[in-house]
Amino acid sequence: MTSDDTLQSLRLRGNQLIPLPLTLTLLSKLSDLQVQYNPMKDLDTNILMNVSSNLKKLSFGSINMTKWPTSVMGLNKLVELSVYNVSMDSFPVNAFEGLEDSLMFLQIESTNISRLPVSINKLSKVGDFSNLALLITLELSFYPISMVELEAFATTQSLQVLHLRYTKLRTVPEAIKKIRLYSIDLTGSNVICTCVGFGWMKQWPTRKSTFISGKCTNLNIPIYEFQMKYIPKC
Repeated sequence: MTSDDTLQSLRLRGNQLIPLPLTLTLLSKLSDLQVQYNPMKDLDTNILMNVSSNLKKLSFGSINMTKWPTSVMGLNKLVELSVYNVSMDSFPVNAFEGLEDSLMFLQIESTNISRLPVSINKLSKVGDFSNLALLITLELSFYPISMVELEAFATTQSLQVLHLRYTKLRTVPEAIKKIRLYSIDLTGSNVICTCVGFGWMKQWPTRKSTFISGKCTNLNIPIYEFQMKYIPKC
């Protein structure tokens, strides 16, 4: 058989595949591979490496998968990664190693994951984490994050601690008003504190109980001081 130069998207979700099909190595233009909800324990490294040059989207996961597939770390062109139904409560620290310069979208659904590792260094925008109902701690420090979607934490009701240290955020993300955080750390981020930017806090039910670490760079005071002392006057 010769390689197929036309097939770009392959959806094999919800079948009874145990290993990845060897024939995937013939799909030289494959950019989107969906193999979630198959009883796979792992993702074959050799097969994924054969399609890695064009692979931009990958969806995988099953209850049979109890360990993180290390083959994912070699997919340095991957833009979108979706993980479903894996039987693990945490990812290894190096889970996303090698994806720092490409990964823009991370979806984790129907898992017991309670903490994400600090291993994606090139995120510029935090998207939708609404599927992470069990997420307690989210660590996204030292990433060039510049914005957080308003609905990013809409249903992450278990989230208690959010680390956004040394990012490119210039305000406290309004998205946190959807949840009852214990603390949010913005240390090292260039936060500009104004009544316009922080006006939503006046109606924020947990303003007095959520501790915000960091500094108002325009006022040279702690964010927490602005949060408690100045917001009521806005």
